[in-house]
Amino acid sequence: MCKKVIEKSAKTAGATAAVWDEDSKELKVTYASNKTNSTKIQQAIAKSGYDTQDFSVMMPPMKNYRVAAITTVRSNRTMPHR
Repeated sequence: MCKKVIEKSAKTAGATAAVWDEDSKELKVTYASNKTNSTKIQQAIAKSGYDTQDFSVMMPPMKNYRVAAITTVRSNRTMPHR
């Protein structure tokens, strides 16, 4: 369930691809930087009920899942969870 929600949230925010790895708690996304950015993607994920590196949900996280890192495939830049 969480995999679909997280991936769909990223795509809704403009990611062209999103793959959630539940074991590593890492989301790999591909997006066009002229259409969206990491902040918009993280905000969409937080709105769906999952904490990210920079955004926390206002309610308790779903099943205590937290997105540990978002990797932008285009630049291979990983943003680790703090």
